Amino acid sequence: MKKLIFTAFLVLSASFCLSAQSDSASLAAKVKAENAEVLRQFVAHPVVIAKKTVPRNEAYLYFNHLDWMRLSDSASDGAAGGGADTPVVPVADPAELYFTRNGDILLSSMVEGSSWSAPQAPSDFFINAGEEAYPIVTYNGRSLYFSSRSLYGLGGYDIYRCDRDPQTGELGTPQNLGYPFNSGADDFLCSETPDGKFIMFASSRDCPAGQVNLYVVGYENFTRRYASESEVSSLLKLNPGNSSEKYSFAKGSIAGDLSVAFAEAEPSYGLSIGDEGSFAEDNELPDGLVYQIQIFVLSKAATVKQLKGVSPVYDHKVSGSKHLYAAGLFRTYAEAKAALPKVKNAGFPNALIIAYRDGKSLSVNRARQLESQITVLKEEVHIVK
Repeated sequence: MKKLIFTAFLVLSASFCLSAQSDSASLAAKVKAENAEVLRQFVAHPVVIAKKTVPRNEAYLYFNHLDWMRLSDSASDGAAGGGADTPVVPVADPAELYFTRNGDILLSSMVEGSSWSAPQAPSDFFINAGEEAYPIVTYNGRSLYFSSRSLYGLGGYDIYRCDRDPQTGELGTPQNLGYPFNSGADDFLCSETPDGKFIMFASSRDCPAGQVNLYVVGYENFTRRYASESEVSSLLKLNPGNSSEKYSFAKGSIAGDLSVAFAEAEPSYGLSIGDEGSFAEDNELPDGLVYQIQIFVLSKAATVKQLKGVSPVYDHKVSGSKHLYAAGLFRTYAEAKAALPKVKNAGFPNALIIAYRDGKSLSVNRARQLESQITVLKEEVHIVK
């Protein structure tokens, strides 16, 4: 009897697991179908200039308008822009290096001609985004192309573009390029040619395993319109059309080795929110640039209960007998900005970011300017060609 019950339990368990897997697959298919329907509202109609099928692990070599360099293992995942193919990265600007580590896109800048800053997310959006790859900045520096398989898309890697704000220099929200740049397969390695005439990208659609199609299309200004399902199906084939423009594929080579030792980021002391908050043991701030989150200003000393679970909280004396209470310590503005919503949700809706340098208060705008110039550790960069 026990054996029969145990056998029945195994059968039921197996059935439940298969059902769960089936439900998960059905949900994924439903999401992709919904995404596909929505993205039909934003369909481009680029003119295909040329197409070529090549081995996937050699695809980047045909993007010979970029300087591909072999990056030291200390810098990235050891992959072409962060994928799983080759240990190289494109270097469009010798003063900036975009790469991926653990699925996150990072940026390091050269300072004083021979030192590289500590890697950090190129914008707030990329903080711990995950599953992003193939970052390629345009030659004019105005846009960043990358691929993601975790953002809203059609399945596999989809191509996205961020445009830089000409006033602030910050990257905007990533935009899915839509059909026909993206498909249900892997679409990646998107780049504009330096002359601004073409966009080139790779896709695993309609080709054997281990190979990809390379497409060259006329520069697309990313205007979009609605397209029917049959029209989308036709566009996804991306067959070369009649065009006076010509493009010849040529296989390039790696330009050389780029060995980089990045500056180490100064530790952030962070912030925590629990059942009971706590005051910092020492209100003295560390040297250098730090950000904090101001929670309130009181005319008398605060109690632990008023901290609402936030730790650590620093007590700064201001304007005579007043107390300015600020939470956490952060070495970058991005970290402080990521923590700000947590503090607001803890019960401080008027919380705001403040900054100090060597213990003295300064504006956040000035702090952000200084942050871009600070390097903690200087190391030589050696390029072998």
